[in-house]
Amino acid sequence: MEDGFIDLLQVSLPEAYDQVNDAMFVLNGEGRIIYCNRAATILFGYANQEMLNNPVEMLVPDDVKTKHVEFRKGFVDNPMPRQMGERQEINGRHKNGTTFRVRVALSHVNTARGLLPVAQVRRAEA
Repeated sequence: MEDGFIDLLQVSLPEAYDQVNDAMFVLNGEGRIIYCNRAATILFGYANQEMLNNPVEMLVPDDVKTKHVEFRKGFVDNPMPRQMGERQEINGRHKNGTTFRVRVALSHVNTARGLLPVAQVRRAEA
């Protein structure tokens, strides 16, 4: 590989994620948002600082928050990449309280602190 390509790969994760059209979230082990990109602020209506350090459950409808905590903990225990929202309806919750269908791709990133969950979220087609 050319050295220029290696240099290109060393762009920071936040810089790379900010170029993605889907909402991107990185969570800590307790399910708190430690990173979100610009697309996340647009999709969910919160400023970046309003989401950081808050539980990701702030972005799901009230009636499924408890169940979401269980699902999230299950992913942390078994961090296999997976797609959600194709066979069952999954909704996100905008800051203004409206809900909308989403598709979610779950994966993880390996860091010095261990594996951190990564969620890629997009509005589902109607």
